[in-house]
Amino acid sequence: MAEKLYERCAVITGDVVKSSKLPDDLRRKLSDILRKAYADLKAMAPALFPEDVLRYPLAVFRGDAIQMVVVEPEYAAHAAVAFRALVLAASEKPRIELRLALGIGPIDFVPGNDVHEGDGEAFRLSGRALDEMKSSATLAVASETSERQAALKTVLSLVDAVTDAWTPNQARAVAGAMKGRTQEQIAASWPGKPTSQQNVWRQLRRAHWDAVHTALEFVRNALR
Repeated sequence: MAEKLYERCAVITGDVVKSSKLPDDLRRKLSDILRKAYADLKAMAPALFPEDVLRYPLAVFRGDAIQMVVVEPEYAAHAAVAFRALVLAASEKPRIELRLALGIGPIDFVPGNDVHEGDGEAFRLSGRALDEMKSSATLAVASETSERQAALKTVLSLVDAVTDAWTPNQARAVAGAMKGRTQEQIAASWPGKPTSQQNVWRQLRRAHWDAVHTALEFVRNALR
């Protein structure tokens, strides 16, 4: 049997919700917005996840679809939620929303570091989960083993319900928190002009950040 590149890894496959209905000028910018969000996501290390967890470039294809590899699968949910927050934070009206599916399993190969050309069970699980996602859902997970699968799906469905309702301002506050910044630091770096610490606290509270953080830590421990 051929040696696998990774015995256990995570692949996140996703696309922009209703991208065809976005204005033409915004659709032209989607690839740049997605790549900028991925660069910001990588910069969240080591506060959010260890260095080199995102060691491959982001694959952007069809103009509105993405694929990324998270080499330590226990951080896949953190990466997915942070990436969603960063993309949403970059939008105002209309909102840019993502559907994301996490596949947990082996990876056989990633030729030339081109994630979209990679293959393995994690790729297949991720793509299948995205294809089978219910119209009302925007976050899903599929694993090569049934152990803890029901619990993971339940927890992530609740995370999905909460994060799907985030506003761009709530996403900005959450992205700052996921970078390891204090509320004062988030307020000082608020886009446009600094805001107050009280406003950041209010945005985090409305985003139910404490509950989301607890759920993400549950997923991390379950996938270790």
